[in-house]
Amino acid sequence: MGVFTTAAKTWGAEALKSSDLNAQVRDFINGFGAWSTYTSSWTGTSTNPAIGSGSIAAAYLQVGKLVLFRVQVTFGSTTTFGTGGMQLTLPVTPAATVQQVANVGVMDRTVGSTGGARHQIMGRINPSSTTMPLYYISSTTGTAQIANVTNTAPVTLTNSSAANTGDYITITGSYEAA
Repeated sequence: MGVFTTAAKTWGAEALKSSDLNAQVRDFINGFGAWSTYTSSWTGTSTNPAIGSGSIAAAYLQVGKLVLFRVQVTFGSTTTFGTGGMQLTLPVTPAATVQQVANVGVMDRTVGSTGGARHQIMGRINPSSTTMPLYYISSTTGTAQIANVTNTAPVTLTNSSAANTGDYITITGSYEAA
């Protein structure tokens, strides 16, 4: 449930069959039902983070070529953060023709940490790639610019620290499937 990828039928003068109604109408409507879970990988461009005692929860819904998704990475006391730009994987390969941006998320350092903050992040969906880099808007130079989410930006994350427990990255969005 939650995935509908049946090709649309070209209707002609033939008799309407219940199997056509099931595949084209019932299954389409049911496609908007329960979301399907998937395993999203959390990686770094230099060294990979490790979820440790944290968790990654990911789910998606696909209707035709429209894919809706959500991923939440919740940090635990033994989570390590790797180095380089953080990335998450998508459930379905995106279309090859369009680079899609504006998948919105948040990096929350207020639950388990002291002096934390909530930062808006975004994911960039690249053509034909299930790897989604994460970015935030930085104004450290006085001019707003897009920068990679890393273990030190927009906030510093400390490896194997109880101070990170319960903090998280969450992102939701939609895109066109291949």
